Amino acid sequence: MAMTVHTQELAAAAHPNNDHDRDHGGGSQALRRARRILIVDDSRAIQALIRRCLDCEELGPLQIETASDGLDALTQVARFRPDLVLADWHMPGASGLEMLQRLRQAGFEQLPVGFITMDRGSDCQRRAQQYGALFLLHKPFAAGELRQAVAQGLALTLAPGGQERVAQPA
Repeated sequence: MAMTVHTQELAAAAHPNNDHDRDHGGGSQALRRARRILIVDDSRAIQALIRRCLDCEELGPLQIETASDGLDALTQVARFRPDLVLADWHMPGASGLEMLQRLRQAGFEQLPVGFITMDRGSDCQRRAQQYGALFLLHKPFAAGELRQAVAQGLALTLAPGGQERVAQPA
């Protein structure tokens, strides 16, 4: 079954009213919502491995959702509004790069996206950078390497002082 996500729907989700996501508890970290991460990979085993790697105290509370390809990810981004997307490069339906291109076109310029791939070609790295990918990790990866990249990506979604940034229209 083909899944269609229209650019207008993605664009509307790129700049929602985020008042309900803000920390209304005077800045207390205990009251801040869990950070949202979307894992996009056509392998359920890799999804589970990434999830286990991210289950650590240093990253704080996380809410993790998964998508099986780039098209599914577009729908999930519009619904789930992740703070960070971790995606495979090669997937059926829509590749990770196609997903990133569509996200950028729809107004998600500030959404941190990182890739995890077996592809070691320099063209892969160049194209990921061209569309603003935060990082590109190669499989197999070390859990600590993934955690560090994720921590850096999540830090981009925080303003100075630890308050969450609210998406602003481009």
